[in-house]
Amino acid sequence: LNFTAPGANSTVISSPVSNAITLTHAAPYRLVVLSQPVGGISGDILPANRYPVLQVRDRFGNAATSDNSTQVTVAVCPLATCAGSGNGGSVAATTSVTAVGGQVTFNNLSVAGTPGVNYQLRFTSPGLMSATAAAIQLTKVADLTLSYPDTNYSPTGLVAAVMQTDSPGAVTYSTTSASTVCTLNSSTGAVTIKGVGNCVVNATVAGTTYYITNSTVATLRILKAAQAAFTLTNASATNFMQALTVASTGGSGTGAVTYSIVSSGTARCRLAAAVLTASSNGTCTIRATKAGSTNYNPITSANQTVTVNLEEQTVAFTSTAPMYPVVGGSYTPVATATSGLAVTYSIASNNSGVACSFDSAIPDKINFVATGLCEIVATQAGSSRYAFASVRQMIRVGLLNQTITF
Repeated sequence: LNFTAPGANSTVISSPVSNAITLTHAAPYRLVVLSQPVGGISGDILPANRYPVLQVRDRFGNAATSDNSTQVTVAVCPLATCAGSGNGGSVAATTSVTAVGGQVTFNNLSVAGTPGVNYQLRFTSPGLMSATAAAIQLTKVADLTLSYPDTNYSPTGLVAAVMQTDSPGAVTYSTTSASTVCTLNSSTGAVTIKGVGNCVVNATVAGTTYYITNSTVATLRILKAAQAAFTLTNASATNFMQALTVASTGGSGTGAVTYSIVSSGTARCRLAAAVLTASSNGTCTIRATKAGSTNYNPITSANQTVTVNLEEQTVAFTSTAPMYPVVGGSYTPVATATSGLAVTYSIASNNSGVACSFDSAIPDKINFVATGLCEIVATQAGSSRYAFASVRQMIRVGLLNQTITF
């Protein structure tokens, strides 16, 4: 130090220069924010030039440059303490830092909270006056989820998007999937089904002041659908030796229809394409199948039992009864069956007694033995193909007979 004083005649009296002295700070007294924090992405480490830097000072405002021991802790100041700070924020990573040369640098600090809300960081150390930073606001990458339930094909069916986001930004949708599989409402994300396949949808939420844009992808799996009801429509009965054309209705899509025998049964049925034939009377079981196609699974009808009946035949007399049959007279009946099979004859009994009987020597010859009604029955017993059939011829013995012709 050099001391001076005014002397006579405008002179200056100066002392010799003192020995050198070294100045130092007083004891640490308070914390001061040197570099204010700047808001970042919620939960992320604050990047360079955005994290807070503090200085330890004495009561005179001097930097405590020799301080290498003060430990400073940071927290989000609650609203009750800091009127400019919101509730719900938090800090993480390195939240306590030791001073180096009187400077405290929080270069590994993350702050989390609601985007757009003001948060103030408060720095404390035991025995020192605390410091509060200016308010910051956080941003975040918008949450965005999108999904679609697996859905069976239905023509022009509509599938709504299941989307969630925490951002107020508008969400738009796009797809690169073929229009033969799906079309998309770009505003709502609703998918219109066009065909079976995967419909890949991209959703993007627009960025806002505090929410950063984000995108996600979801796949709607459009699966083959069950066909509409499918049934056999052909008759369930047919006559032996007659072909039955099998038919069906219903189903969906373009799949081919085929018919098959489930059981050939007692009728011993056969199928050629859609034509059913049988080797005997009885029953058999059939069903129809409509093949799957681009958008539909295959379908099989319920089983149908087909009854194969014996072929009908008729028997008719080709002989004419005597005009005036009398006791002692005779008559040989003749009848034929439409099946061509042999016909047998019998005499039916009646309440008034039997007026006729078979001749003992000549087959099928009938003798008139008394007055009254002679009732002759011509019968074809049937076969594996033809049903039983019979016809009757009435002769009044002792009276003039007449015939009626159609």
